[in-house]
Amino acid sequence: MAGSVGPVSEGQINFLETIRANVDRMATLVSDLQDISRIEAGQLRLEFGATRMDEVIIEVAQSFSNQIEEKEQTLTLDIQSSLPFVWGDRERLIQILTNLVSNAHKYTSEGGGIQLKAEHIHEVDESAGTFEVVHVSVMDSGFGISEEDQRQIFQQFFRSEDSDVRQENGTGLGLSITKNLVEMQDGRIWFQSVENEGTTFHFTIPTAELDREIMDEG
Repeated sequence: MAGSVGPVSEGQINFLETIRANVDRMATLVSDLQDISRIEAGQLRLEFGATRMDEVIIEVAQSFSNQIEEKEQTLTLDIQSSLPFVWGDRERLIQILTNLVSNAHKYTSEGGGIQLKAEHIHEVDESAGTFEVVHVSVMDSGFGISEEDQRQIFQQFFRSEDSDVRQENGTGLGLSITKNLVEMQDGRIWFQSVENEGTTFHFTIPTAELDREIMDEG
């Protein structure tokens, strides 16, 4: 391999890759800390609008294509046709889904599978009644989450002591931020997991209502 100033040895390549990984890790940590700080201070502002969730899912899936291929994993999409628009912040919806797919990718072994599913459903709330949402799930065949860890999974800076999990890079902030971003968009998030069998994260986002769009524009 040749660089701009001559041949680059395998040792130099590995050293440069380590530097790049550390820079990426620090950039992620800084970004996550900024988000947490803004959330806790009530200063994180969302740009709401009618958003196509199917387009968000496809965009995020495509962004992971190289990583999925490198790990010989499969990523499948199951998107209900004619999904209604959701009422949310498109960039933050991308962030939510990216966090969940990133975890699924990292904590699933080579050759494993990940599925993204989206459907339009009616959700029942005892206080608010019945309302329409788009339900999105990210299912993996990965390491799963122990019962002990499940109680802490959304806590800030929490990282499992499991050796398989520890060998993957992480800030311990992604799921906490994800939960906040979902709830700030009037959605909810939950998960199901069996250790050594896999995990499925679910979240919902309310559908966009025509009268709400008109009122917001006015």
